[in-house]
Amino acid sequence: GIDFVLEPGGSISGRVTDESDNPIANLHVYAIDLGTETKQWMAGANTGDDGYYTLSGLPEGGYGVRACACCSDLPYVGEWYNDKASQEQADPVTVVASEDKGNINFVLASTAPRATIEELLRIACSAPSAKNQQPWHWVVVEDPMQVRHLAGMVVEWASRVIQSAPSEAEAMGLTRVVDSWNKGYDRVCRGAPHLIVA
Repeated sequence: GIDFVLEPGGSISGRVTDESDNPIANLHVYAIDLGTETKQWMAGANTGDDGYYTLSGLPEGGYGVRACACCSDLPYVGEWYNDKASQEQADPVTVVASEDKGNINFVLASTAPRATIEELLRIACSAPSAKNQQPWHWVVVEDPMQVRHLAGMVVEWASRVIQSAPSEAEAMGLTRVVDSWNKGYDRVCRGAPHLIVA
């Protein structure tokens, strides 16, 4: 026969809530293996009605865990553990065989409804313009992960400036921007879930 000898796995569990401590149901949470070059996906699960999830059958090692609101098309700002904007910044979660690593929790901020964004644009279009021509053109980035990606691009640019022209970078405050980003704080978009560019 085709026999298998399986090693015991560990698990990661926790709860996902909104900023008012209400459980967020049916939100996808997944883990990637930080020990692999490709950061391989290892397990995923949706939260229950009580907001709790469990990722089972994980080999021993370090994992990056993400609460992925956009994966479930839910109106929240997804994040990596522990309140981090990107995979690179995520705090690793260590899994031990036959044990559960609990309390890997997430508190997610809500995104703005489309109607609110449209109302803000309508108000902005009422601003004075030359000869009242109102030549407004807007680019609206609604996906919070895309906003964070754009902020990350700015940080990458700032890092290159720091290397090529450190004095200018210091005068522009770029060192503080990059340092904050590496510590999990976004000084570019300030953690905004959406971005509107005129």
